[in-house]
Amino acid sequence: MRRKRYRLETILAPGETLTGRHVYTVGALLGSGAFAHVYRGQADDGRAVAIKEFLAPTSADQASEIDRVFAHERRIMEALGTHPAFPDLIDALDCDGRHYLVQAFIAGETLEALLEKHGPYREDEITKWLLPLCEGVVHMHQAEIVHHDLKPANIKITPEDLPVVLDLGAAQVLGEEGAGFYGSDGYMPPEIKRMLAEGNLQAHKQTDVFALGCIIYELLLGTKPTQEDIDEHSGRLVGPLLRRLGDFHPGLVGVMTNAISFSQGYRYESAAQMLEDARRRCPASLWVNTTRLDFAGPAHSRLHESLALRNRGGGTMECNLSSRAPWLTLAAGGEELQSQLRVTGNEVTVQVWADTEGITERNVRHAGELLIKHELGEVTVECTLVVQARPAMAQAESHGVYLTVQAGERASATLGVRNSGEETGQFTARSALPAITVRPVAFTLDPMQTIALSLQVDASALREGSHNTVLHVSADSGHRLEVPVTVDVGGRSLLGGLTAKLRRKKTP
Repeated sequence: MRRKRYRLETILAPGETLTGRHVYTVGALLGSGAFAHVYRGQADDGRAVAIKEFLAPTSADQASEIDRVFAHERRIMEALGTHPAFPDLIDALDCDGRHYLVQAFIAGETLEALLEKHGPYREDEITKWLLPLCEGVVHMHQAEIVHHDLKPANIKITPEDLPVVLDLGAAQVLGEEGAGFYGSDGYMPPEIKRMLAEGNLQAHKQTDVFALGCIIYELLLGTKPTQEDIDEHSGRLVGPLLRRLGDFHPGLVGVMTNAISFSQGYRYESAAQMLEDARRRCPASLWVNTTRLDFAGPAHSRLHESLALRNRGGGTMECNLSSRAPWLTLAAGGEELQSQLRVTGNEVTVQVWADTEGITERNVRHAGELLIKHELGEVTVECTLVVQARPAMAQAESHGVYLTVQAGERASATLGVRNSGEETGQFTARSALPAITVRPVAFTLDPMQTIALSLQVDASALREGSHNTVLHVSADSGHRLEVPVTVDVGGRSLLGGLTAKLRRKKTP
């Protein structure tokens, strides 16, 4: 495999391929760490992947360490299996003396990048990430794994607004020794300093719990604790929080303070305990499946779409929905349609109706909105309505045509055809029976305009008896009309005449 030089390291070049369970095409370099480079890539089945290339060792000791880190991280990812809070491991392979891990690519931005751009977040915005994040850590702890480096830089928020935990290189297996011990300043609990001094480092679930608390702290205040304040049990850690207690939801603050307690005895024992308490005490966080609804349909109709509301936070969700357009109405749980609706429950489906009655403009976009208010904020759902003009369509003024003619003679009749659509259209007419000639064959009709089609039958080519056929009228809009036609051919009458009749539509 051809390689290029990147500073002093040889790394993969864009366009190169790796072959394992699939063929992976290498894309752009995403970043580099202590042990590896990470690239974006694509598998031959179309999936976007992240390719982690472990660095080439420069000594036997480095080779042993990199082998250990690769094997350890692979084992951790295999133990986690499939969970929405972690990227799936797709492949592990060796190529040209290098180790590679291939996992599902997670789109989105890291929580660290979002904090840099946004600053502090609202409590309900925090809990929509906190609870699924806790669920992921619970899953990890159930597999006897501690992440040991939870921090905003290792959490990516997907386009679906869900957190995914990245970088399991520092993860530890509970009860194992000698696997190495890592972490990041500002997120490690104070007992780590004591363990280091005693030479008795041990992985513990409370390490991840403390980091989760520090993440909440950072999301609330916009700044992270310093490791110095943590290690010294400094009042500076909680001082900024105590001075602003009235600004924050007490339940979320309570969960956070339990998680970052200096004393392990007052801290949650596990993420499972923290999750249970957060579900009970944290504020509700509204999730809506879409913030835009588009309605389009003909006049004199009622159109509807479904809106799914879900509580991704704690407690029980209570919302008030109100319509900001006269043509929008709401329904949920069998309640009557109304302009305002109150819903309670952690998963609710609301039917949103758009009524086109009374809207005279055609093919014009009308704007409206739904406002959903909840405990800590509101969500606006933009709505649009387009009343579509009925396309050009033919409508016969009679149910059918009935002709009587003597053998060998000719007869004619007329049929009124109207454009009942709301747009001008091009029409064509033809008979399924060759003995009947239709005039005109092609014509243009404005909305509600009528034309008299002439039908002429030549009985010289028809035997005596009744002949049933169809008159086809087609519009350029795609609409088609079929009018039944009956031709009765008889022997010559004493009068030598002929008659033509129309079976008229009865007026109610």
